[in-house]
Amino acid sequence: MTTWRNEQAKACGISGRGGFVVLQSYNEKLGIVTATLTTPYIFNFDNVEGDPLFINYPVGPSAGAILDMWQRPFADLRLTGPDEGDGATFIVVGPSDDPSV
Repeated sequence: MTTWRNEQAKACGISGRGGFVVLQSYNEKLGIVTATLTTPYIFNFDNVEGDPLFINYPVGPSAGAILDMWQRPFADLRLTGPDEGDGATFIVVGPSDDPSV
C-alpha cells in the first residue's frame, strides 16, 4: 500500500493533502486485482494523524468506503453509507484524536 501510494503520487503529480486520483482506463487500473473495466475508481491516500480529513460527498448514485492502509474498512459512503445517496460531509479523525472537540 505504501508503494502504491508513493508511486501513484509520483505518476499523477500529487503532493500534500486533498489530492484525489481518478482511474478510468484499463491501463490506469492495471495492478488493482478486483478492478472492473466499467467502474471509475477514485483514490486518496491521506494521513489523519494530527489533522482530520473532511470529505464533502455530493448527492448522487455512487458507492465508496474509507479504508486504512491494511485495507480494513472503517465506513461506507454514499448509497451504502449513512447518507444513502443524499450527500454528506464526513470527518475522518486519527486514532489519538478526540472527535467530540
